[in-house]
Amino acid sequence: EVHLIRSTNNLGAAGGRNLGIQYADKNFQYKYLFFLDNDTLVEDSSLAKLTEALKNDEKAGFTFPKAYRMPQSKIIMSVGINVNLYTGSIYDMGAGEIDQGQYNLPRYVRACGAFGFLAKKEVFSQIGWFDEIFNPYGWEDVDFSLRARKEGFKILYVPEALIYHRGGRLARGPLPEYEKYKIKNFFILMRRHT
Repeated sequence: EVHLIRSTNNLGAAGGRNLGIQYADKNFQYKYLFFLDNDTLVEDSSLAKLTEALKNDEKAGFTFPKAYRMPQSKIIMSVGINVNLYTGSIYDMGAGEIDQGQYNLPRYVRACGAFGFLAKKEVFSQIGWFDEIFNPYGWEDVDFSLRARKEGFKILYVPEALIYHRGGRLARGPLPEYEKYKIKNFFILMRRHT
């Protein structure tokens, strides 16, 4: 029951996700969409936990799991994204910390990474899709989160749901081309939301 959609062009992170949304809209009746990057693994029960949390919280537009760097690791990759538009500080909360239970309570977060999250269909109906101005990558997920929050949707962190994401700067080191787009798109994000 897997539908593989191949694009002849690299559409970037936002464009690739939008291709999936477009396909789902044309071919399915659905309530939720789950986004997952190709360098991410999911614990068996995590999708069910994200779905249950989303069903039980009318305010939440999407749910986000606890993310570790790799399986059998207790090194946190993200438990949500902290965004301070006054200082321009945006970072993954908990990144690099050893999990000792300090992030074991569900809570609303300001933003979440798009490498693994579950969203209600209504979010896309109200705010639109990922903005492809952020292609090929960088800050499209934070922009999406901030636009959703402006429309009244909450982002619920669900610590019982676990994923493992190998991406991010700690895993790959600096890459000049990558950093160039991240910086360019950071200024687009700041201009839009400040």
